[in-house]
Amino acid sequence: QNIGQGEELKNWTTVLEPKFLTEILGYEMNKDLNTHINDGSGQWFDFINGKEFVDKLGRQNTWDGFKTVGSNPIAYFIYHEWVRNNHTTLTSLGTVIGAMENSTLVSPNDKLVNAWNRMVELLWVMDDYLRQNSTLFPKYLGLDNTPFIETVDYRSNVSNNKYFQPINT
Repeated sequence: QNIGQGEELKNWTTVLEPKFLTEILGYEMNKDLNTHINDGSGQWFDFINGKEFVDKLGRQNTWDGFKTVGSNPIAYFIYHEWVRNNHTTLTSLGTVIGAMENSTLVSPNDKLVNAWNRMVELLWVMDDYLRQNSTLFPKYLGLDNTPFIETVDYRSNVSNNKYFQPINT
């Protein structure tokens, strides 16, 4: 079935958003988030919509939440995955790249790196926000596990570590 890109992206979002949130926040916190997703005020409202906070260095900072255009780490993750998986097409003959007249084929690598690294930046702010508000978010996976530890085995057994690492290629 041939569906439009908008519909395909919507399908990707339906699959990837819950996976991403569960791996970043932890199963229990994501479950709590989904329970309170429509709250009109309080800690979950602030987490979803963004809030100013004092960061780990004592500076005033802002967690933009998930609704601010250009500052949603979920959107950058989904964009990264969608572009990475749609750069080529699988056919009965194998994996192919579509040819177009009067066009030059370019790698999506720069866009992929930029999207991933912007997501990482936003996740570090989110991590700091959740840590500084740990009494409000005691189920956050990052409270017991630092997302990125520079050791030989930096990924350890924590599922969210891979999302906090910038990429170069």
